[in-house]
Formats: sequence, C-alpha cells, structure tokens
Amino acid sequence: MVAGFYRHPRRVWMRKALFQVHLWVGIILCAYCLLIGVSGSVLVFEDELANVFRPHLMKAAGERVTNPLQVNNLPHTRPTQIGLAEVARIVRRAYPDRRIEAVYAPGVRGENYVAYVEAERSVFVDAVTGRVVGHQDRGSLEWVADLHFRLLAGQTGLIVNGIGAASLLVLCVSGIAVWWPGVKTWKRALRVDFRRRWQRINFDLHSSIGFWSLAILSIWAVSGIYFLWPDAFPGGPPKMRDFKKDTAQLPLELCVERAVGIEPGGKLEGVAFAEGKQPLSVMLARAEQGDFMRTTWVFFDPANGRVAGTWRRGVNRTLGDWFVWLLIPLHFGTYWGMAVKCVWATLGITLPVLAITGVLMYWNRVLKKKWRAIGNDRVRSRSRRPLDRPDVQLETP
Repeated sequence: MVAGFYRHPRRVWMRKALFQVHLWVGIILCAYCLLIGVSGSVLVFEDELANVFRPHLMKAAGERVTNPLQVNNLPHTRPTQIGLAEVARIVRRAYPDRRIEAVYAPGVRGENYVAYVEAERSVFVDAVTGRVVGHQDRGSLEWVADLHFRLLAGQTGLIVNGIGAASLLVLCVSGIAVWWPGVKTWKRALRVDFRRRWQRINFDLHSSIGFWSLAILSIWAVSGIYFLWPDAFPGGPPKMRDFKKDTAQLPLELCVERAVGIEPGGKLEGVAFAEGKQPLSVMLARAEQGDFMRTTWVFFDPANGRVAGTWRRGVNRTLGDWFVWLLIPLHFGTYWGMAVKCVWATLGITLPVLAITGVLMYWNRVLKKKWRAIGNDRVRSRSRRPLDRPDVQLETP
C-alpha cells in the first residue's frame, strides 16, 4: 500500500477514504472557515484600529511614569500616577453592579489603565488623574473578537469553536494525503498554472494554497484546541483546582506586594480576578509591558492570599513549556512587529480562499452534473407529446 500510495495514490483505498473525510468535513466547516479566517485577519490589527477610532480612550491626560511599579503605598511609586489597586476601587465605584474580570496597566493597551468588566465592557481610567475616561461596550471590534473566539454564543460558542479547531486539524491531516499526486507530478502541485481553464485554476489554487499554508493552519488548529482544553497539554501554567468564592475581599495591594517579592525586577502588567478554576493572578513583565512572552504569573488563593503557584512564561524547561510558549504568538501574530502582522493577516485569508475553492471544486465535480441532470429531466418532461402521456385524452373530431 505504501508503494502504491507513493506512485499512484488515487488507487489506494486509504486515500479514497481520507478524501471522503476531507470532503465532508470541509463542506461542514465551510461557513466556519469563512468567519474565523476573516475575523482573525481583522483582529491582527485590533490595537491599531482602536488607536484610530478611539484615540481619546488610549491617551493619558498628562505625563505618565515610565515603567513604575504602579502599586499604592509601595516603594518607587510616583505621585504623578495612580496605582492599580486604586484603579480597581474606582471602577468598582463607577460600576457597582458589574464584576471586574481584570485590570491592565498602562503600556498594555494604550497609555491608560484598562479594566475589563462583565457584559463585554472595557473601562478606561486615566493613568495620571484617575478619572474614568470612558467605557467601550461591544462595538464593531468587540463584535469581531466575540465572533472569532465565541461565535457570538458565549460558553457554548467557545466549545463549538474548540470542536471547529479540532475539525480543522482533521482537515489538515487528511489534506496531506489528498494533496499528494504521486512522485511523478508532485512538483506541479506546488504552483498554479493560470493558462488553464478556470476549473483547473481553481483546483490548483486549492491544492497549492493548502500545501503552503498547511503548517500555520495546523498551528492555528492546535492552539484553538489549547485555548479550550489547556489541561490536556503538557507544560504551561500549573493546573489549578476550584477555589472558594472570595467572601472577604483580600487587599489587592498585599497580593501585588507578595508578587513583586517573588519577581523583584518585574514591572506590573495587570491583575486578573478569581473566577471558577481561575485564581487571582498578578502579572509581572520581565521585559516590555504588553509583550506577555516573558511575563511571570503569580497565582493566589483569593480566600486566604496564599501563593497557589507561579508560571514564568519564557523560562522553558521542558518540550511542553516550549510548545505552549510558542502557541499564543504563533496563533495571533501580534508579537513581532507590523511586518509579521501583515503576513499573518494575509495568511488568515487562506482559510476563506480554501473554503471557497473547495466548494467550487465540489460544484464542478458533483453538483453541476446533478443540476444538469435535473434540468434535462425537466426538459424531457415538457417535450413529451400528448400521445405519450396517459393522463391526456385526445379530442375526436
């Protein structure tokens, strides 16, 4: 079977079976690939678009301190910039009926503090004055992000998205076997011959784009699975148990002070508040703020303030650590400058292109023949003479 697949793959039953898997999974995922590909390409430039359309939310009123610890009542805090704990209190007073999910320091997303509260709202607090600059409900960018990550369906959409990522991985694996044309013609399958008929050009586009984008599509599929089921992967942050609800609010300053003691040279990036298996997390940047490639997470039990674990992202000791460390930047493409962003946005369009060319191939090979057969049947039924129709009685003169 191996020798046959090497020379004449279309004669091998395994290839035929994988072709059917590739065909039907591709048909089912057609709309999904269109939505995920286009929305992902847009989100690559999310920060740039936000700076263009919402500059008043991104700019601070005065001169802010460069890389302060940003913690109230701690050494090295300058009076020209308020601390993160104070920002959390300001947001709680402004939105008492909404739970704060996270607060990020200046430098992560613009020059102001950004607090994420439930119901898809981002609250911007001036880093100098402590004034709430404004809030951002689910606008067009947030709608695109929700579409990409949760398919506009909350937790159910998140699960469906994970299943879609797993199905995309099936497409990638089966696509390897379906693409292989045989040892004599494999080089021809790497390019598009635009001198041929449009049906052949469409086939070449699907085949060549699928081959050249296979690696990044596989990475996107695996990272999509990881975002939903991180505990199934080795490496990465420590696995957490369910935590009790935080009945007595532990002073945030205390947790941040302990985190700074664990990572003395770190610059505070933000705090994510506890929910379910997610403990209270303090993020400290060991390099540039907002990079998150070299961030230390210090996890706290929200009920008693005990350190539940630490994760120094970028300090990779095992193959699993390296694997998880690379998944996020390779998925988003936002960590290495504008040139990489442009490349990633272009690659994101390959998913819709593969979906469209795949549907056209199915039309050319199957649906068009069936459509013609239906049309021919109608023509024949209309052209039948009355004498041949038993239900029609001829009038006698």
